[in-house]
Amino acid sequence: EHVCLVSVEILASCKGKLLPDPLTDVVSTIVYTAYTRDLGMVHGVITWQDIEVPLQLEFNCVDVIKVSDEEAMFLALIAIINDQYDADILLGYDIQRASFGYLEERAKYAYGFDLASKLSRRKFSQTNQRAPTEKSLKDNWFERKTSVFQVFGRITLNVWRVMKSELDLLDYSFEAVYKHVFARHQPKYHPYQLLKMPF
Repeated sequence: EHVCLVSVEILASCKGKLLPDPLTDVVSTIVYTAYTRDLGMVHGVITWQDIEVPLQLEFNCVDVIKVSDEEAMFLALIAIINDQYDADILLGYDIQRASFGYLEERAKYAYGFDLASKLSRRKFSQTNQRAPTEKSLKDNWFERKTSVFQVFGRITLNVWRVMKSELDLLDYSFEAVYKHVFARHQPKYHPYQLLKMPF
């Protein structure tokens, strides 16, 4: 009855036409949507101070949070999920490549902290802090059947996997599912194209 959902998608820099790599490519924007029964849908953007945000976003009641660096972006997201909404369900369309999974790998590599532990409802001590083993990260069955990003006390949903169990399609890309569900075409934008677009 009082379930709160937070959906997160990211935009990261990339080299040429390659897909973003969390080991080298910084996160430039985090887009989130929160849903609660009391507030309804709340949309927000966390981005760098030097990125110009069009006024129509603010007029459309989109919360715009500008931060000085990438680490501050992670801290703002943690505060939104833990403190502002205390989300029960975390989701992303492709949670591993363009949502929480990318953020987790980036946080671990660039700043040395485990995002899943920071988002957990149970606070871990340094000695028993959750860290996936190399074997669990490379387990093909585990990656195929579940979300590698898991948070203690919160449900994580990989939306395309949910769609795979609900729809019988040949392609489960966002654009293919959108076309099937809404009977409308959605253009496919690669990350390098999104970075060139005005916000």
